[in-house]
Amino acid sequence: MVIYISYSVILFLSGFVLNCNFPKLLDFLKLKIKRILLPYLWLSIITWIFVECIYQSVLNLDYHSFQKILGIFICAKSTPYYLTLWFIISLFFAQIIIYLLSRLKNKKIILMFLAMLFLLGIYISSIYEPGWILVSDTIPMASFFVGLGFSLGNIMI
Repeated sequence: MVIYISYSVILFLSGFVLNCNFPKLLDFLKLKIKRILLPYLWLSIITWIFVECIYQSVLNLDYHSFQKILGIFICAKSTPYYLTLWFIISLFFAQIIIYLLSRLKNKKIILMFLAMLFLLGIYISSIYEPGWILVSDTIPMASFFVGLGFSLGNIMI
C-alpha cells in the first residue's frame, strides 16, 4: 500500500513541476529522452550488473541474464522481462501524454481526459494480467496523477 501512495505522490509532484512551455513536441521529446530515458538506461544497466553479480557470484543461483537485459527494453512487469525501474518508463509516457493534453486550450476537455485516464487506469487494474510491454498497464493512472499535479501547479504558479 505504501508503494502505491509514494508512487502516486512522486507522479503528482512530477506533474506539479512539469514545464510544457515548448512550442514543438520534438523539443519536449528530446528533453525527456535526455532527462528520463538515458538515465533509465544507465541505471537499468547498473542494476542488471549488480544483480548479475549478486545472483551468480555470491548466491550461486540460476539467473537468466539474457531475459533481464531484454527486460530493460521490453519492461513487462511481473514477468522475467523487467527490472525494478519500470516506473521511470511509466513517468516518461505520462509526461508526453500530459504535454499533448496541455496543448488543448479548453480546461474542461483536459479535465474530462484526466477523468477518462483515471477510469481507464482503474479498469486496467481490475483486469490486469502480467506481461503488458512498456508497462502500458500503468500509463493511464500515471498520466492521471501527473496531470493532476500539472493542473494544480498551473493554478498555483
